[in-house]
Amino acid sequence: MPYKDPDVQKEAKKQWYQKNKHRIKGYNKKRKENFFTWWYEYKSQFSCEHCRESDIVCLDFHHKHPSKKNYDIQYLVHSRNKTNLLKELKMCICLCANCHRRQHHKESLKEERGHTILAEPFRKIYKG
Repeated sequence: MPYKDPDVQKEAKKQWYQKNKHRIKGYNKKRKENFFTWWYEYKSQFSCEHCRESDIVCLDFHHKHPSKKNYDIQYLVHSRNKTNLLKELKMCICLCANCHRRQHHKESLKEERGHTILAEPFRKIYKG
């Protein structure tokens, strides 16, 4: 039942939380465990689209069109927002950490054409 005085309402919520803290923390812990169990099982269905690495610890998701990116994948994983995570993953490809890094490097070289200062010496030796 809501209180007329917001300060009384706030104090009542604090007291309720103190009485139920163990229950709330248990619920949140279980919810987090369930989400990460689902996430690791979901991620285990993928492999790197370039080299076929399938160790889930190494796998990242790369946005095919960064300009259409709504959220960062890691943000959605840590906020445990499954609905938005699945929507965002539809706009991504799966790459291992090494291939993901190479992909971003190639994209940065394309963007810097004609304006490179530090990347120019690297271009001469990089064959990726």
